[in-house]
Amino acid sequence: MPKTVILHAYRGGSGTSSLTANLSVLLAMRGARVGVIDADLYTPGLHLLFGITGDALTRSFNVAYLQQEQPIAELAHDATHLLSDRGRLFIVPSSATLPALTQLQKERYDPIRLKQGSQQLIRALDLDYLLIDTYPGIDTAWTTFADQILLVMRPDQQDFQGTALISTALRGFGGSVRVILNQIADRSQIQSLRDQVERAYRIPVAGAFEWTQEMAQAGSTRLFCLQYPEHPLSIALRSLATQIVSS
Repeated sequence: MPKTVILHAYRGGSGTSSLTANLSVLLAMRGARVGVIDADLYTPGLHLLFGITGDALTRSFNVAYLQQEQPIAELAHDATHLLSDRGRLFIVPSSATLPALTQLQKERYDPIRLKQGSQQLIRALDLDYLLIDTYPGIDTAWTTFADQILLVMRPDQQDFQGTALISTALRGFGGSVRVILNQIADRSQIQSLRDQVERAYRIPVAGAFEWTQEMAQAGSTRLFCLQYPEHPLSIALRSLATQIVSS
């Protein structure tokens, strides 16, 4: 059965786009057929990580699918060339142009359209995994079609409070919920932060990732796991990918 994995954060800048992109590559490199939807409608960034720019962005989720109602499978960019000789990888980006974002601000977003598009993409491309990078906030309407949810947070007070609100809203969700602690500055604090989060939210921590100079330098333009395959962060990301497969 295919799995839909949603990465979500209370606020922007938590690293959901980078995590979504790298996890999708690592899952595909295991031999799976993987799709990605950039549903961060107002601040999309996955197109930069996968090098989808210019006219290619006319094939976008937030404009071509949501506004123009084009079939979502026709908007998928084949990114399999980034892999070795295993797996398939398809990206449905969102447009970051000013007209697209301005129009979205004027319209009410219907989460049912995301659910319909997700199901259509899974069927059309015969996906094993679909990863979705959502827009930040406390809206959890997408839980109706998620199998796994990864809540991404930084170790600061605002993220602790915001993630507490989201975890409360997710009570009763029938799938798997995990927390990812991201951008930890001090390695010595990792275990205490994990313990603190698991006690407070009663949700397992799937990964705790340090802030690294290499990741900062990569920014939003390069896939870290491909550029630094033996870096401790890449190894930790592979462990997270394994958890997604096994859970």
